[in-house]
Amino acid sequence: MTTNFPAWSIAFFKDGRRGEPILLGPGTTTLGRDESNTISLPDASVSRIHAELVPAADGLILRDCKSRNGVRVNAVPRQHALLQKGDVVEIGIYTFEATLSPAALPRQKSRVAPVPAEAVSIEQTAARRLQLPDLKQDRHLSALYHVCYWITEDVAKPEKLPRLLELLLEGFRASEVQLYSESLELQCAVAANEKQRAIKLAPFLAKRCQAASEAIVFCGKDMGRHQQRAGQFNYLVGPLSPSQDRKENNAFVVITRPTEWEDFTNEDRVLLQAICQLWVRGQGKAQQLEDLKQENATLKQQTHTPTLLGNSDVMNKLRDRLRKVATTNATVLISGETGSGKELVANFIH
Repeated sequence: MTTNFPAWSIAFFKDGRRGEPILLGPGTTTLGRDESNTISLPDASVSRIHAELVPAADGLILRDCKSRNGVRVNAVPRQHALLQKGDVVEIGIYTFEATLSPAALPRQKSRVAPVPAEAVSIEQTAARRLQLPDLKQDRHLSALYHVCYWITEDVAKPEKLPRLLELLLEGFRASEVQLYSESLELQCAVAANEKQRAIKLAPFLAKRCQAASEAIVFCGKDMGRHQQRAGQFNYLVGPLSPSQDRKENNAFVVITRPTEWEDFTNEDRVLLQAICQLWVRGQGKAQQLEDLKQENATLKQQTHTPTLLGNSDVMNKLRDRLRKVATTNATVLISGETGSGKELVANFIH
């Protein structure tokens, strides 16, 4: 005997607006970060298998699958709930509403689609907090996209550093990003919690970070027990020095996540390595451009400064006579046709 339950669907909210409903099948619907779930929610705030939904005669059963961040129903934390039409559920950064569907349809695997990388515009770089796509691959592409933009805008300028670090904070979904100088001074820092005060790395860890020749991950669980704070975080470190010019004292950037968050992956390490190399090249190009500007300004000044040019015998004799006259208080009459250089001679004497 088959029991006919009402057909349910869920509609996710985005930018305050409810999206298209996703139809649920008659069986169990799982939600989580893993691709194997019926509905994949690709974000570090969501557990691998976070929750499940099961239609029932009197509602939609919601069960929390021992998730790390829990489930909230109508803003109240719940382990188990019988959802009714209009109930709002929060799972990590995602929010959806339970709704009734007019008819039951076959269940299909669904994915909450993030904003594609192509939709992230250059204008977003002016935002205080960038909103990059949720899907990791798209988020990484978008991060590279914006880093390239910042490089063209000269990341060497101090006022640009906080924005660039904020981009790394969002791109890697980190709790904090810090930039250290070659002298191990904390040059700049940003945090997901703006009220959080930056805490410098312990000296032993800072020296290990500075010695890294390429992007590397330091796991908190591998730290010594005596380094209590270091053991609470995972660190992704990227050296800021040209690959062909490694030095003992490198500037470096540190991306921090609490150990209970998602671990850094090899993809994260490769991405940071690419970003750091782009960063270094951008600084090098910016310095070359600044040197060219200064050289150009010097040449322009020399060109526009009135002077007597030429190394012929006649010009050398003229300069010798003018130097002798310049040391006296005698009145000098300079005569010649228009354009012959009378003003230049007068300036040379004075």
